Amino acid sequence: MTAARTAIPLCLLIGLSACGAVSEAARPAATPTPVDLPPEQRLVAAIEQEGCVLTRDNLGAVLLRANLTQADLPGLTAALQARGQVEAAGGDSIRILSASCI
Repeated sequence: MTAARTAIPLCLLIGLSACGAVSEAARPAATPTPVDLPPEQRLVAAIEQEGCVLTRDNLGAVLLRANLTQADLPGLTAALQARGQVEAAGGDSIRILSASCI
């Protein structure tokens, strides 16, 4: 993976994390991810429940489900990116690469 391609998901998430506050409409319908999991695992599980893609439209639901804040995203996505677990999915979205999301 080139450095430019690797940097894309992190830049996208930083842009996504700059979105406004989480609205009531963004409240997740699925069961929240257990808070006893590490933050990275909670984020991955929450994105998996949203069809494996994190977008502007589902950012609020993912954060609520994962019990995370927008401030948590840059560090978590950088760690996932370093392990090759995220890729750009077009536009302002990223795709999680996991056992459940290929």
